[in-house]
Formats: sequence, structure tokens, C-alpha cells
Amino acid sequence: MMSSPRFASFALALCFASTASAGAPAGVSDEEIGGANEVWYLSGDNEECDGDSDLYLCIQSSAVTDGSGGVTGTGAFNFTGFLAGNLPMTLSGQMAGTAAKPLGKVAVSFSGPATLDLGDMGPLGGIASGSGKLTCRNPLPHGEFFVCRGGLKLCFEAPIGTRSHRICQGGGGFEMQVRAGGGPWTLSTDLATDPNGIVTGGATATLANTGSEIFSVTGKYKPKNDQTTLKHVSTEPLSKNKLSLVDQLIKKGTVRSHVLTFKVAGETGKQTTLGAP
Repeated sequence: MMSSPRFASFALALCFASTASAGAPAGVSDEEIGGANEVWYLSGDNEECDGDSDLYLCIQSSAVTDGSGGVTGTGAFNFTGFLAGNLPMTLSGQMAGTAAKPLGKVAVSFSGPATLDLGDMGPLGGIASGSGKLTCRNPLPHGEFFVCRGGLKLCFEAPIGTRSHRICQGGGGFEMQVRAGGGPWTLSTDLATDPNGIVTGGATATLANTGSEIFSVTGKYKPKNDQTTLKHVSTEPLSKNKLSLVDQLIKKGTVRSHVLTFKVAGETGKQTTLGAP
């Protein structure tokens, strides 16, 4: 329904975290994750318009994504032509996919007073409403918009005589765009290791928009090969986000391997860093 969006290419700076310090985990530390593991999401305000003299549509959207990947938004569907009305819109959903190929799975709905042009019979006032489920994509190299495609159902209901009549039209092929935000994110940890090598503590994953999610951390430190294994579980009961970390010496103690596997804001990724011990 809408014309194809224009993308603005962003140059991605590869920013790898430094290798974690050797020894048992203790105290506060921050790790920035960037490059192909940046987290991008639906964020910001946008307006797009398309159509002709018969029907012209402008979609206004304002989206926000929280630290767990939940998406909310507001806006309007503004119709002019044989259907006229400025209909308030809501948007809700969840980010998914991978850091390289983020997906926003969202539902849109709108409703409000509208007028249907019946030609010689004149205008007919009623209520127009619509709803749809869309999948929004923004693969590497990430652009300034997510392109959201799916099905949309549009209905118009009005009283004619003593009865209310409702007509609907819909199907696939609908497209709109929602502004994108994102960038490197930070994993901040506060850990302690007891004499038996048991690691406990907490962590916070903070997105570029400052949205964050808190995790509880448990794990084990093995001094024999200077190995730390950590598991991060979200403190939000309904969240499916999680992280794991394995930091150890390999190749007979000549290389330190730091492997972070994550699901943050609904998006999965893996970052491996190799360095000196």
C-alpha cells in the first residue's frame, strides 16, 4: 500500500570489548558490545505519506522500545479522499531476531470518526477502524527505518436507516516504516567469588537509548585454567532474555578466550574476543 522506504546507510564501527581480567571475578566492571552485535530496535518519530486523489494516507508513528525489547507506540492514520478521517493509532509488540537481523513483531490498531464519500449521495459519517500484524526488519547495514510488512484490515461502520452497516476490506501487502534506533550496548556487572569458586552477583544490560534490564548472575571460577563460567537470568518473570559468559585460558595458557552469548532486548548474538593472557 505504501511506497518502498528510502534507506540511509550507516557505517558500522567494529568495537570489540577488551579481554576480561584474569583471576576470580570480583567487583564492578563494564563491557561494551558493538559492531555486528549492536542492538537495534523501533524508536523515534516518523511520518510517511502515499496515495493519489482517490485515497491519500499519511501515517504518523512514535515508537519506544524498553530494555527487555517490549515495543509500544502511538500515532495516527490520516485518510483523505473517498475516506476521510484522522484516526488515533496504537502500536505494541516485541523485538526478536538477531543483532545482525533484528525483527520487530508488532500489532497496529486505529479507530475514530470518519466520513465516506458516496458521490451523488453525499458524505456518510461513521467510524473507521483498522488492525494488522506486521513484521519489521532492518538487517545489516542498519538503516534509519524498520520496514514493517503484513496484513491490514480496514472497516467502516455507519447507520443507514434504522440499522448499522459495516463494510471491511483487507489482506496482505500492507507496508509502513517505523524509525530505528540503536547502537552499542553495555553489560555492567557487580560480582563476588567465595573461597570455593562460587560466583554470585548482578548485572545490567543497558541499551543505547538507556533502557535497561537487570539480571541475576551465578557461576563458577576454576583457578586451574583461570576459567570463569557465568549465567545471567533476567529478574523480570516474563522475560526470555539471558546471557552466558565463558572466559578462560586456552592453547596451553597462551591465549585468553572471552565468549559472550546473549539474548538482549529479544535479540540474540555472540561475541568472541581473543587476546593475551
